[in-house]
Amino acid sequence: MKGHALFIFTVSLATLGINSIAFAQSQRYPTNAEIQRLIRDFPSVIQSNRVLLPGYPTASETQRLRSFVREWSRVNPTIAPFLGQWQIDEAGLAIYPSNIRGRVCIVALGDMDDVGELGTVVNSQIRTNKNWVIFRQANYLGSVRIVDNKPKIFPLDSPLPLESPTRFLREQTRQEFNAAGCTASLPNRR
Repeated sequence: MKGHALFIFTVSLATLGINSIAFAQSQRYPTNAEIQRLIRDFPSVIQSNRVLLPGYPTASETQRLRSFVREWSRVNPTIAPFLGQWQIDEAGLAIYPSNIRGRVCIVALGDMDDVGELGTVVNSQIRTNKNWVIFRQANYLGSVRIVDNKPKIFPLDSPLPLESPTRFLREQTRQEFNAAGCTASLPNRR
């Protein structure tokens, strides 16, 4: 029981800390062995974070996101499974498509600063310019990064349709977002 209480306390601190470290630069990418271990343990991480994961999207929201993902999967299939607004407690990540093949743009949601980053999908995982690795397992995302030289994983759940990034970003960041080919729109079919 004491171990379980300590675990819950640790998870709560980690979740509260996601706001301050979510877009912090990791010291390095997690190794393949670290990632594989965390992926193996991911179902138990999800289960222990159940109370922090949001409720499910409405049927309308789910349909809107599915339609968006379906359209993007026709022109940029590697990024499509990651698209949407993924959340844990009051924080989250919005993963937008880019017109550049295999690239996504990631924006922090919640109490985080106006920060974004780019990611490239490699072997069904997003690798970001801040040394994160993001993978999808069923209806969850796992965001893996190195914190204090240890691999940490943060589960995100219940993807929602993307909103216009103008709601989240300041003008300069919006310009960078656009320059990177990022969009909340359906793909152009040429």
